[in-house]
Amino acid sequence: MGLAIPVIEGGDHFPQFRFYQPLWPLLPLPAFAAARWLADNVDMSDLQLRLSRLRVPVLLVTGLSIVAASTTKWFRLRDLPFAGEIHIAQRGHVTGERLNALFTDVPDVGVLMAGGIRYVYDGAVIDLLGLNHAQMAHAPGDRGIKGHAAFNRDVFEQLSPAILPPRASTQIPETNPFLDSWYDVPLQGLLQDDAFLQRYAVAHVSRANEPSADVYGWFRQDVLRPLARARGTSHSSNRTAKSASTESPLIDP
Repeated sequence: MGLAIPVIEGGDHFPQFRFYQPLWPLLPLPAFAAARWLADNVDMSDLQLRLSRLRVPVLLVTGLSIVAASTTKWFRLRDLPFAGEIHIAQRGHVTGERLNALFTDVPDVGVLMAGGIRYVYDGAVIDLLGLNHAQMAHAPGDRGIKGHAAFNRDVFEQLSPAILPPRASTQIPETNPFLDSWYDVPLQGLLQDDAFLQRYAVAHVSRANEPSADVYGWFRQDVLRPLARARGTSHSSNRTAKSASTESPLIDP
């Protein structure tokens, strides 16, 4: 079963063998089964008596050896190799909570990292890389970089998410935060496409009475227009992704 997981999933590209995490509790089961068979079929009364005296020392030495052999020190949890993955999930949580606070009628959003935001966001979350979206994952066509390769332009046009990829923010970005960013690599140049730029604009949206509820990202134009008319909501937008230093005006309805 363990060997089948990367085959079914399409390869374990991600660090820390995350696809295998559910298997760790199952690994001791063969040893338990073997011990049960020996207990039922072999007279081990003398051996059991001797082993019972060593149980505590053996467990203590084994536990200390596992801790000592770990490449990550338990008292430096912030330096964990997968600390970045935890940060991404936490950032997704914050973004999802802010979107919930910002919108009464929550829009669908397109994301490249779906786990954290999907856990808390009340609206539809479209995984543009297909790991959590069957239509995107099964779409035909050329693939890109390993592990981030399922994006399909035709499927994106069908789904047409209202916002992508939303990010929580504490201030209005002075320049386009998505210009020349990594996002455009798995999205195969989508953010620089003229047709896309006619339909979407980079915007920073917030509530006037809730300064902590602010998000920026690519917003569909028909989503931005009602926001400009809504009381208590403000947004600043930048229509073009190809201007590296355009500071957008804030619109206060």
